[in-house]
Amino acid sequence: MQRSREALQYASERLKKDGDFILEAVQRSGEALQYASSELQQNKGFLLRAVQYSPKVLEYVSKELQNDREIVLEAVKQSVKAYEFASTKLQEDVDVVNTVMGKMSRHSNHFIPEEIKNKILLLYRKNRDRKMGKA
Repeated sequence: MQRSREALQYASERLKKDGDFILEAVQRSGEALQYASSELQQNKGFLLRAVQYSPKVLEYVSKELQNDREIVLEAVKQSVKAYEFASTKLQEDVDVVNTVMGKMSRHSNHFIPEEIKNKILLLYRKNRDRKMGKA
């Protein structure tokens, strides 16, 4: 896996621009996105498909796209791990926090760093209290 992902850096420019080829590589490892053409790395439609295969893709997109609500929501729907790579602004977004909380309560979350869990819980409670008029 590691070798095939790293081999992508030597792929032709034509292959690095081939969305289907890169999506296939992303299915094997989200890290493959770093070798895709800059056009694909900035293409929102492509990235929305890519995060469905591997939410790790969010780690390799631009800061601007880490701040794209639609991409981040799709990524955290797939895996809580993607939360770490969302912009600070979106890490505090009510829908993002609620999505992550829902996944955390349904799935094992031992792989999530404790400080991230605590931040999510704090934001969730803050959002819940605000909704209930306690804030």
